[in-house]
Amino acid sequence: ANLTDSRRHQLLKKGAAEVGGNWPMLVAFERDSVLNYVSSKSEQSIAEAQRFTFQESTTIMEGLARGYGKWQHSECQAMKKDLMKLDVDGTGRVPVSKFYS
Repeated sequence: ANLTDSRRHQLLKKGAAEVGGNWPMLVAFERDSVLNYVSSKSEQSIAEAQRFTFQESTTIMEGLARGYGKWQHSECQAMKKDLMKLDVDGTGRVPVSKFYS
């Protein structure tokens, strides 16, 4: 994969946004992580924070990696709750007809 092709990267992000799903929540999670990092550096304004050093990027990514598990867990809990509503018999199984409707 060409990891330096920013145009392709933007196209991929646009495609994910068009599909919808959890993409908006993931983008919000990422933005919050960046803003949390920026706010922790009181000498750096939001306007100055559009570019980060490699070390700063690494720190931001480490924070994303630590927080992603918690974020994903809440997503899984929401999915479990929705699936449990489809289990009318209490067997832990969802009929295929209900799953795909």
